Amino acid sequence: MSTKNRVKFTVEGIHPLLSLVRDHFISRGLALVPLSEEPDFCLVGAGLENEIHPPLAQLELQKMHVGDKPVLLLSTQEFHVSTDEDSREDSCIGYSPLWTPERQATCIYAMAAENMFLHRGQASTIVVRPHNVYGPDITWGFVHESILAAKKKEKLVNPRNHWCSTCFIHQEDFLKAIDLLLKNEADGIFNVTSSETVTYVNLLRNIWKFIHGADEEPEIESDPIPIYLENDLPRIVKLHKTVGWMPKISLRSGIFKMVQE
Repeated sequence: MSTKNRVKFTVEGIHPLLSLVRDHFISRGLALVPLSEEPDFCLVGAGLENEIHPPLAQLELQKMHVGDKPVLLLSTQEFHVSTDEDSREDSCIGYSPLWTPERQATCIYAMAAENMFLHRGQASTIVVRPHNVYGPDITWGFVHESILAAKKKEKLVNPRNHWCSTCFIHQEDFLKAIDLLLKNEADGIFNVTSSETVTYVNLLRNIWKFIHGADEEPEIESDPIPIYLENDLPRIVKLHKTVGWMPKISLRSGIFKMVQE
């Protein structure tokens, strides 16, 4: 198919959500091309397959070929935003010392990638920090694993403190947010998740109820050493102000559709 009059993009790096976003762009008629064909922007994944030490992160990043093209960077999912995301300098990534070396390395690499692409001079960079994206095409993560366990009538696991709250975003809303950020020619760091909060305990109970009904209570085990902060709620104020949109799919309806598949 000819790429004439089509928006062209290229892909660099790795990320758990990279193929989801890439395939979404292709389904919308965008053309995936090599850098030599002068793409309109580069889709970059700031993910790692192996542990990496901080001094090597910059060397790994320098292997990416994006030139002076605009970049859409999929950053780490393993973050906690500790301050107001409206200020780039204050919108920092933090990670738990209890995480595995691999997860810590992912955050270190993502921080290096954000810093490198955000300070390239005139080239624009959209940094997308996804948080708890779930959906029928995402075969990993808390929601997917909990649904599988519930269908097998296995013990469900709450990895946080007992009543810790968090938020999730359906893949359709996640992709819509990315489309709007590109359309608005946004620049900077954006948390992409939902503003709908839920406790992990209630989420697990709802998953079980959707599959087995309300007559039977699930067995829920809490991790004896919680690996996350007490509340895991990134702000999406900047996303809303920039694109004038908020996620539409409720967690309840999104998960109900998943368990029916």
